[in-house]
Amino acid sequence: MKPTFDIELFRKAKNGGITPDERRRSQGALYWMMEALCRINQAEINNQKSLGKPFPLLYDSGIYYLREPPGEEQWQDIYVNFAKSNGDCEDLACHRVAELREIYKLPASPFVTFRKVDGAQFGFHALVAVRDQAGPNGWRLEDPSRKLGMGWEEKFAATPRDKRKALMNAIDPIQRTVSHQMLKDMRRV
Repeated sequence: MKPTFDIELFRKAKNGGITPDERRRSQGALYWMMEALCRINQAEINNQKSLGKPFPLLYDSGIYYLREPPGEEQWQDIYVNFAKSNGDCEDLACHRVAELREIYKLPASPFVTFRKVDGAQFGFHALVAVRDQAGPNGWRLEDPSRKLGMGWEEKFAATPRDKRKALMNAIDPIQRTVSHQMLKDMRRV
């Protein structure tokens, strides 16, 4: 069974733009769908653990970032991420949030940021907000997509897994430093 949500987000007004109320409604729906995917992944992590077959950690798994074709949005749970060995930003962010909550017992939340593209359309990117006492307001941002090859997908996917780990580790201190400033400047959904 593969249920599909058929939800229209960012409906255009008669003038072709998106009203502030519609933007807020759509952003709220986007956040709650991501939270649902995080909770589904949490249940799946616990199920695998109870079977004695825990999932490998996301950053040790070999999963990499792969952008979906324009206009396609197929949201994947943790099982599909493992089956395909890839995912895009919301797939990886919701996977990581579930892992932080269930394995590391850290407060974490999906964090969706947006920017206007071509004047009227919105471009979204899914991140993770995770509790970090050193961060502003006790939080920091983590970008699993960037860590797993976003921006250099083909090269990352072709890199042997043992060498990917070194590349991912090099990103950590940069993300920690940059995330504190980004968190102050970003507009959250």
